[in-house]
Amino acid sequence: MTTDFSFGQINNGGFEVWDTVFTNVYSSELNSAFGVPNPLGGGINGWTSNNGNFGVSRTTDSYSGNNSLIIHNWYSYINQSVFYNDTCSFSPQFVQGFYKYITGNTSGLSHGSAIVTLTRFNGIENDTVAIGNYNFDSTSAYIPFQIPLNYILTLPPDSIHINILNGNTQCAGGNVCNLLYLDDLTLSSAPLAVQNISSDDLVISAYPNPTSTLINLKADTKLLGSVFTIYDNTGRLLMSGKINSENTTVNLSNFSDGVYLFRVGENLKQTFKIIKE
Repeated sequence: MTTDFSFGQINNGGFEVWDTVFTNVYSSELNSAFGVPNPLGGGINGWTSNNGNFGVSRTTDSYSGNNSLIIHNWYSYINQSVFYNDTCSFSPQFVQGFYKYITGNTSGLSHGSAIVTLTRFNGIENDTVAIGNYNFDSTSAYIPFQIPLNYILTLPPDSIHINILNGNTQCAGGNVCNLLYLDDLTLSSAPLAVQNISSDDLVISAYPNPTSTLINLKADTKLLGSVFTIYDNTGRLLMSGKINSENTTVNLSNFSDGVYLFRVGENLKQTFKIIKE
């Protein structure tokens, strides 16, 4: 079972609703160069973008539901962004969601980024109540992400502002690169939930746990090829890798002592705790 926490709505945070969709050369190149299924350019309901509708595309390659968003380079333009501005009626601690990031065909290293700001109008101007930021690293499969919000004021916010950027490098060839997929964005008052898995459902085991250095993963064959990820207790991604055999060893020697969240399986979504001591 999964423990329930308080969540808040981000309007169209699953990117299911689009005001317009159309075919253009950039969305078509997503399919021809990267194999993206059913890409269409368009305008996202409830969101805006910095370059019209050219640097955003809809795809059916989603974490859940029918659609997800891809923010991507187009032509010679970098720093493609989407923006969300709305009212906020409570004090969330995190912005959470799922992403994957394909940086192929780029000139130099790149990463995506997000900035979240909560504000409150004081009668004259907006005061910053809380702020959070996050960097998106490359991953070929959807993984969860979490943006902790650092509160500057004790007053509750009345508005939320989200700015998500796909990358800061140009494409080495072609028009399209730095594909940042986003899906299922939400507000939460608690960190990423840990799923308690019964022994009958568990298809992967980790031992020794607690561990001081190495942890051994024994996986069912149905997990071969799956991506695993390890997060700290703030939701920051520390490590990712792939399970290529039934027995895999992960080196945690660079981790500080503490409790970490281990997640495996794009579809199985199994999450459990690892203790380093």
